[in-house]
Amino acid sequence: MPVFPSDEWAKAFQEELNRSQFYAQVAKDWSATYLFIVEADSALPESVVLYAEIRQGKCVNSYQCDDPVGKETDLVLSAPFGVWRRMLEQKMHPLAAIAKRQVKVQGNVLKLMQNTKRTHEFFECGLRVHTEFPAA
Repeated sequence: MPVFPSDEWAKAFQEELNRSQFYAQVAKDWSATYLFIVEADSALPESVVLYAEIRQGKCVNSYQCDDPVGKETDLVLSAPFGVWRRMLEQKMHPLAAIAKRQVKVQGNVLKLMQNTKRTHEFFECGLRVHTEFPAA
């Protein structure tokens, strides 16, 4: 099982997105780049950034981004590690976390939310990745 956050987890997320026929269908006209900023907290000593690139409903690239400075992205989602962990443990849904501003979004939020089926399946694919977490 991949540890979150890591390059291995990002690759597993890419595989899960590309395995989803439903995502391919609802996102066939969608292209976007994302940065996921996992902010350091008491359980994660340093912040980690993950990158994902979607083109016409397929994830063409996903990895741990060691140098996000200057990387052009459509959407940046950032939250402390504990919030990401609660989402991945399915104790809080990502869309609820965004609505409650526990996850900060930079970029065109309307673009993110205009197709709720696509956005919902995007996050569901992340929830389907069997995930381990770093020891505290």
